Amino acid sequence: MTKHLVLLFISFFILNLTSKAQFIENSGQVMNKKLELQPQVAFSYGTNNAALFFEKDRVVYNFGQLEDFDFTEYEGQQDKIDSLIPLLQTTMHRIDLRFLNANKNVEIIGEGKNSHYKNFYLNKQLIEGVNTFNQIRYKNVYDHIDIVFYQLESGIKYDIILHKGANIEDVQLNYEGAKGISLRDGKVYISTLFEEIIEDIPVSFINGDKEQQVTVEYVLNDGVIGFKTDADYFEKLTIDPTLTWATYFETASGAGSMERNNIVADEDGNMFLLASTHAISSPSTDYPVVGPGGSYQQAFGGNIDAYIAKFDANRALEWATYFGGTGTVWALGTSPMAIHGNILHIVGSSGSTEMPLVNGGGYFENTAQQRPFYLRFNRNTGSLLHSTNIGGHSSAHPSIAISNSGLVGIVYNTYDFGNPPVMFRSGAYNQSTSGGGWEVFILLLNSSYNQIWGTFLGGPGSQSNSNIAFNSNNHIYIVTESTWNSSSNATNERLMSMSGAYNQMFNAGGIDLMITRFNQNGAMMWNTMYGGAHNDGTRSSFGNGLQIITDNSDNIIITGSTNSINFPTQSMSGAYNKTTAPANASGGGGSFDNFNSYILKFNNSGARQWATYWGHDGGGDFIWDPILTDCGDFILSARTNNAIAIPYSGFYNQTSPSFGSNFMMRFNSNYQAIWSSYIGENSSRPKIAYTPFENRLYYTSPTWSTTLPATDPGGGAYFDPTNDGSSTSSFSIWEFSIVPAPPDPTVVEDCSGASITFPTPPSGVTYYYQGTSCGTSTANPLSGTFNVTSGGTFYFNALGANNCWSSCVAVTVTPGGTPGGPAGIWTWTGSINDDWHEACNWDKVSVPTSSSPVVIPGGTPNNPVIHAGNNANCYTLDINTTNGGHLEVQTTSGATLEIHQ
Repeated sequence: MTKHLVLLFISFFILNLTSKAQFIENSGQVMNKKLELQPQVAFSYGTNNAALFFEKDRVVYNFGQLEDFDFTEYEGQQDKIDSLIPLLQTTMHRIDLRFLNANKNVEIIGEGKNSHYKNFYLNKQLIEGVNTFNQIRYKNVYDHIDIVFYQLESGIKYDIILHKGANIEDVQLNYEGAKGISLRDGKVYISTLFEEIIEDIPVSFINGDKEQQVTVEYVLNDGVIGFKTDADYFEKLTIDPTLTWATYFETASGAGSMERNNIVADEDGNMFLLASTHAISSPSTDYPVVGPGGSYQQAFGGNIDAYIAKFDANRALEWATYFGGTGTVWALGTSPMAIHGNILHIVGSSGSTEMPLVNGGGYFENTAQQRPFYLRFNRNTGSLLHSTNIGGHSSAHPSIAISNSGLVGIVYNTYDFGNPPVMFRSGAYNQSTSGGGWEVFILLLNSSYNQIWGTFLGGPGSQSNSNIAFNSNNHIYIVTESTWNSSSNATNERLMSMSGAYNQMFNAGGIDLMITRFNQNGAMMWNTMYGGAHNDGTRSSFGNGLQIITDNSDNIIITGSTNSINFPTQSMSGAYNKTTAPANASGGGGSFDNFNSYILKFNNSGARQWATYWGHDGGGDFIWDPILTDCGDFILSARTNNAIAIPYSGFYNQTSPSFGSNFMMRFNSNYQAIWSSYIGENSSRPKIAYTPFENRLYYTSPTWSTTLPATDPGGGAYFDPTNDGSSTSSFSIWEFSIVPAPPDPTVVEDCSGASITFPTPPSGVTYYYQGTSCGTSTANPLSGTFNVTSGGTFYFNALGANNCWSSCVAVTVTPGGTPGGPAGIWTWTGSINDDWHEACNWDKVSVPTSSSPVVIPGGTPNNPVIHAGNNANCYTLDINTTNGGHLEVQTTSGATLEIHQ
C-alpha cells in the first residue's frame, strides 16, 4: 500500500471567486502585456481581480485594482460607464510563489478534466478546444512530493502530498515580490499592495486517512517558508542509513528458537552474534555450525545453549558454534560481549556442569557449575582459548567492558553466598561483603587476564542489573538499579559527592539509578543516585536494562527506562529535548505502557549536560542499545509503537509500526535527532553494533515476520530471503550504511572510454573518484559527468560529515563493440565553404580528385563527423587516395578529427 502524508494548506484571497473559475490549459492563448506568448505557462486561473499562472518552478500571482472613481452621476448610463472604465488606471502587483530548489523535471498535470472546452480568438487566430480542469498537480516538484491546487469557496487551496521517501524539509517556498511576510499564530501572512494572503494549515494526515492526523507547522527563515513536523522529536537532515544487507537466519528444521541476542562488531567489519537457543518441538536445534576451529561444540547440547557466530566483512558466515551442555547456558547482561585485539570476550549468567573448561591463562576456576562464566575466543578462527566459571549467582546478569590498554572489567549481581572472588587492591575502594541483599560485584583483570581487584559495591538496599564502561584514562564507570530500604542512607549506601558534578545523595523513590566512578587505581571518585519518585530501572520487568557508554571526550551517556512523572530533566541547546513526562507515565502503574525511556549525558567532571525523556504519549517506548560512531553520530535502537518517523528520499524508511515494532533513531554530534524509522515488524530485542569499516551499522532481532525486505549484497554473503521456520525460530540480520555509497551511475561507453554520471548526492555528501582501487582521496570530487579514456574498473565513493566515507562502488567500462553497421553510407557532414577549403562530399572510398591536400583547420565550426546509423559499434575507416591526394588535419588549438557513429 502506498504511504503518504497529506498537508492541507489554504491560501485565503479576496478574489471574487465564482463557481465558473477553472484551471485552463495553455494552448497558446496566454500572452503578456506586450502581446508576447508565454509558453512557459502550463495553466492559468483568472478571477475579476487576480490571475494566476502556473509555471514549472513557480506560481505567478497578478493582482489588479482600478483607481477609485465615483460613477454616481452616470447611474443608468451603462454605455458611458463602460466607456470610462478603460480610461481608468490599473495598479498591478505581481508576486511569484517560487518553489526553491525544485526538481528540473517537474510535470504539471491537469486533473478532473471537464466535458466542456474554451475557445480563444487571438491575433486573428482561433484557438479552440482548450481543456479546463478542476485541479492541477505539480508532480514530483521535489523528490516524492506533489503539490495539488484546487478551489474552495473561501479561496485557492493547495495540498502538499509527501509520498513514501519524501523529506518535508525539501519544501521551500518564497513569495518573491511581496511587501512583507510574517508568521503569526501558526499562520503565514503575505502582504500585497491591496490586501493580505493568509496561508494556513488546517489539518495534515497520513495514508489518506483524516483520522490519522499529525502536527505540521510553518518555519519562516529569511522570508522562506518551510515546514516541520513534531519538532520536539525530529529535525530532518539529508543523510540517513541505507539498507545494504537483510536476511533471515534460522534453523534448517524450524525446531529451535534464538533469543536474548547481542552483537558486537570490530574495526575490520566483522560482526559477532551471541544468543540463547532452545528446542521447541524436537530434542535439538540445528543452527549452522561452520568451521569451529577447535571451539566447542558442534551440536546443540539440550535445554538452552549459547550460540556464537561470526560474519566477516563480506557478510559470509565464517564460523559458528554452540556452547553449553544439558543445563541452561545463557547471557542475560546488557553488554555480554567485547572485542580487544584478536580476542572476543564473552560473559554469561549461568554455565553448565558439562560446559568445557579451558585454562588459557589468567583468572580460572577449574569447576564447571551453573554460575557466571567468562570465555575468550580467537575472533579470527573461532577457537576457544579460555573458559571458566566466576564465583557468583546464576542470575548474575554480567556485563563486560575492555579499556584501551586491555583491562577487562566485569560487573554483575550476586549475594554473599555466591562466593565471588573478593580481592583487595591498594588504594582502591574495597568492600569485602554484601551490604544487604543483591549487590553489585566488580571484577577487574589486567591485560594478561590475571585478577587485580574484586569488590562488592552497595549498602543495605538492593543493587542489580549493572553496566560498565571505561574512559580513555582507565577510569571505570558503573551504572546500576538501586532500591533502598528503611535503613538506607547516603553513608551506608556508599554515596560520594564530587565537586562540580551532579550529586543526589538520596533515593527519590522506587528504583533509582546509582552512577559510580572509580579512577585508574580503583579509588572511588563519585557515587550518586539519579531518578524520580518511581521506577527508573526496568531490566527485571521488561528486559531492556541500563547502558552506559563513553565518547572520545570522556563524556558519559546513560540510557534506561522510567515510569516516574518527575524524572529529573535538563535541556541542551540544539538537542532532542523532552522535559515533561509522556501522558502515559504512571508511577502507580507497572505495565509495559506505563513506561518510557530516558537519555542522560554527563561531562568528564560529572556535570549533567543533558537529560531527556524519550518516548510518546502511548507508552511502551524502550531503548535497547545506544552506540556512538566515528561519524559523530549517536544512534539508538528501541521498541515502540508510537513514534512518528519522517522518511528521507532514497534511504530505508518505514513510517508505520506494526504489532511488536522495533525502531532506530539517529542523532548528530549535537544530539539533535536527524533520522528515525521503524525496522521490520513483529520483532523484539533490537540490538545494534557499529564498525568503522565502511561505516556500517549492524542490527539483529528475533522476528515472527515473513515480510523482511531481504537484500542480498552478493560477494558470498549469507542470505536467506524466506522465513521457513516456526513462529519463534526465525532471526533477522540487517546492515545499514551510515554514509550511503553512490547509487548506480549511468554509463555511456564509446570506442575509447566512457562517460559516467551519478545522480546528485544528498546535501552534506560529496562523491569522489578514487581511481582503479578503492581509497579515501579527496583529489577528484565529482561534478556532473566523469569521463574515462580507457577500459577498466574504476572506483567511486561518498564522503559525509566528520570525514566519514562510504563503501566503494566499482564501475567496469568495456570500450568498443563489434564491427558492423551499414556499408557504403559513410559521408562527411558539414557545409562546403572556406573552412573546408577544397572539400566536397565524399563517400567511404573516395577523396577529392584534386591533387592538392584537403586541409581542415583546427577549431573550425564544421568539424567532420562520420555517421553510421545508431548502432553502438566501432568501425575502421578506409580512405583510398587518387592522384596523390591525402587527408590532413591541423590540430592547432588542440583540434582533433572526431569519428562518431
